[in-house]
Amino acid sequence: MIKSALDCLPRDLAETYKRMLQSIPENLTNSAKRLLHFLVHSQRPLTLQEAKEVIATNIDVSPSYFDAECRVFEDQLVLQYAPGLISVAEVKTTEGMIKELSLAHFSVKEFLQHQADFGLPAASNIITRTCLTYLKDITSSHDDIQQDFPMARFAAETWTSFGPSAEAFQDSFQAMLMFLEGEETFERLCRLYQPDWGPVGSFVPPTASRLYYVCLAGLTNVSRVLINKGADVNAEGGETYNTALEAASAEGHYDIVKLLLENGADVNAEGSCDYNNALEAASVEGHYEVVKLLLDNGAYINASGRYDGIIAIEAASIQGHYAIVKLLLENGADIDD
Repeated sequence: MIKSALDCLPRDLAETYKRMLQSIPENLTNSAKRLLHFLVHSQRPLTLQEAKEVIATNIDVSPSYFDAECRVFEDQLVLQYAPGLISVAEVKTTEGMIKELSLAHFSVKEFLQHQADFGLPAASNIITRTCLTYLKDITSSHDDIQQDFPMARFAAETWTSFGPSAEAFQDSFQAMLMFLEGEETFERLCRLYQPDWGPVGSFVPPTASRLYYVCLAGLTNVSRVLINKGADVNAEGGETYNTALEAASAEGHYDIVKLLLENGADVNAEGSCDYNNALEAASVEGHYEVVKLLLDNGAYINASGRYDGIIAIEAASIQGHYAIVKLLLENGADIDD
């Protein structure tokens, strides 16, 4: 009898965690896995209030929805979604003490990362859809939205990080398009967070086009659809960059740069205060293939900016990008200018 009991014990830590996953009540499984995806792949732990919003967001039905009445109101009840795998701790922040939900141990993360269901592609799909569903369904004044819906800003910041991987999934791709094309949802997003601005106050409306933001985020397929629907590839606007081409060049999104150029983007359009043009942006940030692509499409190699007069080869030299300096020299950059 004792031997039988010993034989039933988990062989190792991985087996222990596997049994913990299997022991999650069936009616909680989808919400639990969704929560674990966030905890494994997000840049920071979730606050307990954010975790409750994840649980109250259902992406396993069509149409997906967020329902505030589905929130878990007792803090300790959150732990029942993944017993032994997650834990709650009080953490001191600049805003005072808050409760955070995190994985119970770093080995839990290592275990989950080795499970096919919790890899980055699957997680990107789930996290993106959860964030967009939540942002779609929250309704409140711009002044009160973060108080009424505690995951609002986190969702606005997070989905674009996972969007490029999630584009491969049709449900995420369609969710992104529908969300961005809606006037109300697009404005809600921009009033919470603008990728080249950071967290913004409720008084800040969108400062650039939809195409600008998706190019900045690296959403190639969404960019293509917006262009096919008539988006202006040369529209100006944005906080950090002046055009979608400059943004994509600075971020190293080669496929998007190529897409924009193929659809008439001005390769020599005037840039922002930070970069004089797309060529300088790519040169400063060290994106060799993008620099080459811009040169192949007629970028003025010695164009200087209105703000600092620096040309691309100077910018690349300052940053120590030897290969780009060599490429620019081979294409006629003027070192005496």
